[in-house]
Amino acid sequence: MAQYRIAKALDTLRTQVQTAFPKAPKREFGWIGDASHRAHKSDHNPNKNGVVLALDIPHRPRIGLDTYALADYMIAHPDERARYIISNSRIAGTADFVKQNPKYRCPGPWQWGRYRGKNKHGQHMHVSASHDEDLYDGTNKWDLGF
Repeated sequence: MAQYRIAKALDTLRTQVQTAFPKAPKREFGWIGDASHRAHKSDHNPNKNGVVLALDIPHRPRIGLDTYALADYMIAHPDERARYIISNSRIAGTADFVKQNPKYRCPGPWQWGRYRGKNKHGQHMHVSASHDEDLYDGTNKWDLGF
């Protein structure tokens, strides 16, 4: 079986959120793709280096983990390690991502566009990391506003 791992930047992000919200169900912090992800190109699938560049964070407002607000904060304070974020039928990303994905009609970098995929990401937010190894394996803390 092939070896794979989550990007270190996303592992840092996951650890920060889990530390801030210890009641959040750890099993719902998804990163490795299931069969439906493996059927197409997805950052939830390992890249050529065996690194997964996507993390899902559960939306649990009853315990204070409001990923709609977290996503808003993260796009207002972009981190160079993030490539794009999906939350509650919205998507935003880097200038390069916006240019490569005009179908989302994002007005500009880190500005919300309409996400029309099957999964609206209402019960979790999706964070994709940069495809640059120096960035996706950066381990400094994320500015999350908490």
